[in-house]
Amino acid sequence: MNTVTPAPADLKRNRLTILLIVGLFVAPIVVAWLYVTGVVDWRAQGMLNRGNLILPPIDITALNPPITLAAWSEMAPSNWAVIVVTDGACAAACGEALDRLLIIRELLGQGSERVSIHALATTAAVPSHQARIIIDPAALAGLQKALTHATPPLKLPAIVFLDWRHQLMMHYVLDTDPKNIQQDLKRMLRASAIR
Repeated sequence: MNTVTPAPADLKRNRLTILLIVGLFVAPIVVAWLYVTGVVDWRAQGMLNRGNLILPPIDITALNPPITLAAWSEMAPSNWAVIVVTDGACAAACGEALDRLLIIRELLGQGSERVSIHALATTAAVPSHQARIIIDPAALAGLQKALTHATPPLKLPAIVFLDWRHQLMMHYVLDTDPKNIQQDLKRMLRASAIR
């Protein structure tokens, strides 16, 4: 009985074939890990938030006095409220911010029904948005106090995200680029979707 010993070229080809097969299964895992950890990113700004996260989130029902407004207390799980927090009256700048937020809401498509748009003010000077402006000086004062003590502190007027658990999660200056707010809101809606 003769034993055939493979030629060195055959051994090399067999090893390369095995390495290629292993590489086909391992390479996608390595590439995914590089993207998730942020080592490699195909986008200019990566997976960064465009707004400022409020750390820790502010629970508006735990404030003194607590803010329990019907517009926000009845939100279903996975819903969000985007609120223009004024430094007094909801005037021209507040109305323009509400207009931009309503456009952003419409551009969300399917997720738009999970987002409500409001303003919190002491008085309303914008007749076109009367239904969206919540006039509650006590709630506004409590929220202003909480936001100025947040990390990072927030200057008013501003735009804030409120989740269905009544926690303020993120804030923006009033003249933030609408694309940035839309991108963050899309990410929040995707992350909080109930399936």
